[in-house]
Amino acid sequence: MVIGINTINGAMKFNLAERLVNHFKGKTCAILYQEDYINSGYIIPPINGEVDWETPESIDFSNLRYDFIWLCENVDIVILEGKFPFHNKEIDNRYDKRIFINADYETFTQIITKNPRWSNKPDWYLTHMWESYKGQSKRAKDLNNLITIDIKKNDLTKLTKLLEAKY
Repeated sequence: MVIGINTINGAMKFNLAERLVNHFKGKTCAILYQEDYINSGYIIPPINGEVDWETPESIDFSNLRYDFIWLCENVDIVILEGKFPFHNKEIDNRYDKRIFINADYETFTQIITKNPRWSNKPDWYLTHMWESYKGQSKRAKDLNNLITIDIKKNDLTKLTKLLEAKY
């Protein structure tokens, strides 16, 4: 089974991936963290003088795709979590399940402003992050095999049951 998880930074992607691994005990599992495949800042297109982390160009899809495909061929469960897990056709075509964790603006700002990486960014950049997230949300709605969960409900038990029923 191949699973992609998409949401904002700090919105439980890591926790969900870990819970899924625990859920599939007895299976070989691997988690790929898209943040481990970030391009160098000088490669990423800037926006108003800031590195634009909110663009798929921030990800080294070449190396990510290589590792992802190898894992898909060698382990039972592969989980890719990140901001842009559904932006590469070769990767996207392999998903059995796609998970989008939905957040409203209030939750988004609470999560982002608590993160030291983002708390010192100018207000316009936080707005840029929100607009990028909304674009991800809109794009995700058009995908097949999508499970959407609300971050406020934190309904991971329901999610693991849905995945188990379809595995």
